[in-house]
Amino acid sequence: SDNLLLIGYMGRILGYAFWATVCCIAIKLTPNKKTFFVILCLLPINVISAVCLSGDTVTNAIIMLFIALIYRKMYLDENIKTFEKVLLFVLSVMIALCKIVYLPFIFLILFIDKKNFASKKKYYLYIILSIVVSMIVGLSWLAIGSTIGTNANSGTKEQLEFILTEPFSYLIINIRTYLSVSLNTVLQFATGNELLCHSQVMPYGIISYVVGIICLLSSLVREDDKDYEISKWKKHFTACIIVGTILLIGTAIYIQWTSLFDVGGHVIAGLQGRYYIPVAALVVFILDKIKLMDMDKKTLFVVMLLMHFSVMSDIISFYL
Repeated sequence: SDNLLLIGYMGRILGYAFWATVCCIAIKLTPNKKTFFVILCLLPINVISAVCLSGDTVTNAIIMLFIALIYRKMYLDENIKTFEKVLLFVLSVMIALCKIVYLPFIFLILFIDKKNFASKKKYYLYIILSIVVSMIVGLSWLAIGSTIGTNANSGTKEQLEFILTEPFSYLIINIRTYLSVSLNTVLQFATGNELLCHSQVMPYGIISYVVGIICLLSSLVREDDKDYEISKWKKHFTACIIVGTILLIGTAIYIQWTSLFDVGGHVIAGLQGRYYIPVAALVVFILDKIKLMDMDKKTLFVVMLLMHFSVMSDIISFYL
């Protein structure tokens, strides 16, 4: 059709249908932490992104499925079928194509156990092939997109040069940015409204804060009492992916968006809470043993700190 209205609405309807279907499959596949996946999928900002003509519709859905499938294989210690190997490979490539900032997610495929393959040779071949192909495809598409983007925004090259020549200054910019926008980012993550932290709409800000706490608490709910614990190296590796992805998100925004207004600016302008939905899903690989009903005092203290981190950082940034 050449009817723009029809194209727009059909794109939104079919995009939402794809998102809902894939997210339902992801929740069904998850053997544990279903409450967390459900809450994460039903966050207002996630639903808003799903019904828009946005790349986040596909990105968030396939990352949920990718994480759920890997977590299932780890938790249940299941043999991986040929179809699932193909699916994980395709999802890895799709993640690399959707948004380059989520490229570190493809390394989660390392969590699959060797015994799921006929031999070590086939295991290493599959892992190397999945990672290498995904990186080549993702970086190739980035190169093409960067060439096109440079024509539209002449500041991207200068911004990149600033980051490479002043890495310490850029690190300070990241710290300053996340201290100053953390509260607003959490509010956006919970509801999608970037103005919720302002005084004139504070009641809605409180609502979004509560939603954020519910999301955090849901990550501590275990539906299965199975004695299972993810190895420490996988937890540390997941933490590295989280930190790396957060830095990549900030860097991408700094180069592509902030450069439109200020090259070498003192903060990263344009960060939005919706970018961190896939990052939040990685929590399932860290909080595997903690249960809401039997937390010790130390764990409870850490959870309380996390709940109020955005508020505390906003207060701290006020005096910086």
